[in-house]
Amino acid sequence: ARQADSLVYAGSFEITRDTPCGAAYALFSAYDRAGNRGTEIDAGSAITLDTCGPQVSQLTVSPEAPIRNDAANPTSVTVTLVFAADDTPAGGPSLSYALSQSQPAPAPVALAPLTATSWGGTFTLPSGAGSPPEYLEFQFTGVDALGNTGATIAAESRFQVYQGGLPPLDPPAGLAGRALPGGTVELTWHSVTGAAGYAI
Repeated sequence: ARQADSLVYAGSFEITRDTPCGAAYALFSAYDRAGNRGTEIDAGSAITLDTCGPQVSQLTVSPEAPIRNDAANPTSVTVTLVFAADDTPAGGPSLSYALSQSQPAPAPVALAPLTATSWGGTFTLPSGAGSPPEYLEFQFTGVDALGNTGATIAAESRFQVYQGGLPPLDPPAGLAGRALPGGTVELTWHSVTGAAGYAI
C-alpha cells in the first residue's frame, strides 16, 4: 500500500483467470504513535471475486438413457440445460454433441430459452447411431456478464445409445463371499453404473 494523504493509503492487486472464485478477505495491521496495534476493519473487509464462467448444474435428455435408436426412423433427442440463478450465461449457452464411434466430431445443438435459468433443444440422431452400442456426449460453453467463459457440466453428460436389443451391462467386479453364522453367506461386489438390480 502507498500513502495517498495523512489518513488514506491505497494499494492494488491483479485478478487473473487463474484467481480462484469466492470471497477475498482483507487483512490489516498497523501501529499508532503510542505503539498500540490495530487489526480491525470497520467496512469493506470482504469482496467477492468472480473469475469463473457459468456451469451447467443439471442436464437431462428425453428419451431417458439408454436411448434406443432406429435406423429406419432415427430418434429425436430433447436436451435441457439448467443453470444456477446467479450463474447464467449472458446471451445463452452453446451446446454440441458427439457420438463415441459413429460421429466423433461435435455437431451443434440449436438451443432456445425455456426459463430464466434453462435452455433446451432437439436434434435427431444419425441413422447409424447406436450400431454398435456407443455413447452420446455433450460439450458446453457459456460466457457470463463479466466475460468469464465456462465449459463445465456438473452433471451426467454421457448417455448410452443402442439399436435393436438393449446391450447387457458389464458384470460386476470385485465379487467376494464371506461365511456368516447360521449357514448364510455374505456377497459383496462393486456397483455397476446404470444397473437397476443384480441377479445372483
